[in-house]
Amino acid sequence: MPYHYDSRNYDPSATYKPELLPPGDYLCRIRNADYMTAQSGCEMIRVEFDVSGHQARVYYYLPLREATFEEHQQTDQRLGELFAACGIDPAKVEPMNLENWIGKTCGVHVKQTTYNGEKRNAFHYFIERSAARAMFAQKPAGKQQELFSQQQTQSQPRSYRSAAPRTNGPGDAPGFDRYGEAYPPQPIDISDMEPSAAAPAEEADIPF
Repeated sequence: MPYHYDSRNYDPSATYKPELLPPGDYLCRIRNADYMTAQSGCEMIRVEFDVSGHQARVYYYLPLREATFEEHQQTDQRLGELFAACGIDPAKVEPMNLENWIGKTCGVHVKQTTYNGEKRNAFHYFIERSAARAMFAQKPAGKQQELFSQQQTQSQPRSYRSAAPRTNGPGDAPGFDRYGEAYPPQPIDISDMEPSAAAPAEEADIPF
């Protein structure tokens, strides 16, 4: 069955324009992670990072070698560094399910490499998570939130972007927001609810 292109789904403002970054430390978020095979035949994981405040992406290639004890140890060391930097707890989630990596934020030191005569952004090493939190604290919160909102808007389907923020209901009835949820939010009576055990606290992710 042939694919039918609908030009209404094209958003010029969402087109990715690569940006060459000066070498340094950046806040990043995992955009995608997938298994792949290198030309040498080595299995690896490719991690794609968005860079906060920039139209740039950085790629990290993690070889999965375990033929010898030393190779296995080195692979686990690199995986552990990624988990620690991104706040992934292998005791709470399946660490090798790459879907659990998507959206995690961390600090990355970015360098520049040259490939076929062209300079590119390249992953160098992860930054300790506490240092990455300090990096975010030094950045203007308003600009960070504005950039994040723009990226969220660009990633939503056009039907959400073009929908009215909310619609009013008849009379005093609540209306609905663009996601179909009641607006304003309706109060919930919890007087008859039985108390439940508090969920264990989890580390908050680093704002992107």
